[in-house]
Amino acid sequence: PEDNAEIESFHNSMKTDYIWPYGFRDFQEARKQVEYAFTDYNSVRPHSSIMYLAPEEFRKRWSSDPGFRAEYRKFLEKEKEKKRPGRERGKKMEVKANGI
Repeated sequence: PEDNAEIESFHNSMKTDYIWPYGFRDFQEARKQVEYAFTDYNSVRPHSSIMYLAPEEFRKRWSSDPGFRAEYRKFLEKEKEKKRPGRERGKKMEVKANGI
């Protein structure tokens, strides 16, 4: 099955951070807020998948800091390790006899 975690996270952020807190008087006001939300989300707002950096900051570091790519690869490996089944803090889980 396809994993939609990224888009679901985006939709949740749009609703809870940019839409629901505001009472829009008309369509134009809502449209302006959605345009702001896209700009903010794609440029300014920190993202966990890119080391809690804002996308603009990530792009700057990626293109100008030679050591940053290696740092980011290490970050991705740690994140991947956290998500691996049967792993807890980088260690294999012990399988006990008789499932106990």
